[in-house]
Amino acid sequence: MKRVSLLLPLSYLFLLVLGLASCAKSTSIKELSVSAEELTADANGNPTDPNTKKLNLIISSPEEWQVKSDAPWLSTNSQMGGISRTVVRVTVALNPTGKERIGTLTFSTSTQNVTVKVRQLGGDTNIETVTYEIPVIFHVFYNEADKNNTDTLRRKYVLNSADAQAILEYINQLFGEKPQQVGNGEYRGIKRKYQQGIEEVYHIPLETRIRFKLASVKPDGTRQSPAGINAIAMDERSLDPKVVMSDKAGGRFHDIAWPIKQYINIYVFPFTRHKERADQVVMGISHMPLALTSAPIEGLKQLGSQEEQYIKEHGGLDQFSNYNHCITLNSDGFEWRTWKETFLRADLGKSTLAHELGHYLGLFHVFSEVVGSDGNITLDSCQDTDYCTDTRSYNRQQYEKDRAEIIAAGTTSLVQISGLLMRNDCQSGRFEASNIMDYDFCHSDEWTPNQIERMRQVLYNTYTTPGVKLATPRSLLKAYSPRQKVMVEGTPVVIQCCTKIIR
Repeated sequence: MKRVSLLLPLSYLFLLVLGLASCAKSTSIKELSVSAEELTADANGNPTDPNTKKLNLIISSPEEWQVKSDAPWLSTNSQMGGISRTVVRVTVALNPTGKERIGTLTFSTSTQNVTVKVRQLGGDTNIETVTYEIPVIFHVFYNEADKNNTDTLRRKYVLNSADAQAILEYINQLFGEKPQQVGNGEYRGIKRKYQQGIEEVYHIPLETRIRFKLASVKPDGTRQSPAGINAIAMDERSLDPKVVMSDKAGGRFHDIAWPIKQYINIYVFPFTRHKERADQVVMGISHMPLALTSAPIEGLKQLGSQEEQYIKEHGGLDQFSNYNHCITLNSDGFEWRTWKETFLRADLGKSTLAHELGHYLGLFHVFSEVVGSDGNITLDSCQDTDYCTDTRSYNRQQYEKDRAEIIAAGTTSLVQISGLLMRNDCQSGRFEASNIMDYDFCHSDEWTPNQIERMRQVLYNTYTTPGVKLATPRSLLKAYSPRQKVMVEGTPVVIQCCTKIIR
């Protein structure tokens, strides 16, 4: 057989390869389209079709797209997509109105719009089955000079989106989420921090049906990039957290906050240390929620009638004008050198944030804290002051004394750590600390059923937290003239959490 050689010019070969590459990147999608023009959910937000487990849409697009919802109870897990076919999960919140309601999702490219109608039926609901997915925005303050000084300070002054996502994934495990397993291994839970024996110890937290996610959409409906992070340069090297939290409307910190009816605002910055408390580091401070007079919650301050009427007329609260309702975190908790100086050597930032989120959702410390008429706190009592009967109360002052003696005896070996983990229960004797609402040496990986019930009651019935509500504010009997500013009478309740420095 005669062999035939085909010689092609180099320029032709280049064009041929370029053409093949172009074909590989091309898409057969010619226009924006969705897999369904209408979705229907029941009153609890579940698909009405018994053969469908989730409300999903397939979005096909020849270019980048974005989606907007016209209803606060209707959202998607993706606010934007690219040149592809994308599966988008649609989330419909529980319908407490008892009546049918309709919302619209609008998917848009630079040239096209496609709408999807979402119909939700009325009827009986079971709010206990609802999983609250709460958007979190970290307002991260940093000093530019310190940030550029050395790479080790990057984590101290700038918490990036990837780090924040990893922190929330850990916290969601504490709130009951089981992460996707790699391989065939069975989920064993969260590994306990302090191990003495050869066998590792794990704990699986109880399910709370509460989750936290990085805010990916701004209050105006546009995309937040990077997700969950609002980085802000400052001239100071540190800030007083009380100044940030007490800031009033029009102030530097107050006006940064996003609406509290949609987000949890978390301010991250280096805390200024006070000379009179040089042996302590404050790791986090949180405001406590405010209850309605129509749905009181034991231990929580209540809103006034004027504020309740404002909520009724405006669908919730954006913020209070006389203070900044938020959480503040000491960025030292995310910096590795702090772990050398303090008791909480492992997962300090993660544990602190989980603890402060517990406060934000209405939980108090498990140890006894008696607030006197002068505002001072007594820690040497055995009173049960956290309104959860299944938590173990203890004399905090005695524990701090015992802790000081253990530390004075020498370095903190594993044997000594086991002693620092122990508490003296006021009723039943010694126990090992594991509750997230405790601190110092503690496993910090456990909620009790009463704590979970209390957090969910706060979500159901308070308007200082995001999510669907059961309780409604009372109306005033007399004519009401709306205030331009929503204020809380008296002083808002804050919970401060400290740790001692090892000398």
